[in-house]
Amino acid sequence: MSQAAARARAGEGPTFIEGLTYRLSGHMAGDLETYRTPEEIEYQRQHEPLVVLTQKLVAPGSARLRCSRCATRWRQRSRRPWNLPRKARGPIYPSPHQRLCP
Repeated sequence: MSQAAARARAGEGPTFIEGLTYRLSGHMAGDLETYRTPEEIEYQRQHEPLVVLTQKLVAPGSARLRCSRCATRWRQRSRRPWNLPRKARGPIYPSPHQRLCP
């Protein structure tokens, strides 16, 4: 990360950064997760990208508070069910059945 930041500050253009992550929950709702230990999961929680970013890049003070609020907001958004309908301004097609079955 420090090399990428140095390149950006020097005006050398963007840098590709590969970020590896870990699935913190099971494959599905009924997954008993017998294939990993609670210690492994806790270790990975402590090394979650948002936690690491906060520890390494944000100095103590108001910036830390802002980062904490941002992380909380992103965690809440990532836990939202994707299948909930969003508010629409109106139908995309006023009469879809007429378009599908002429």
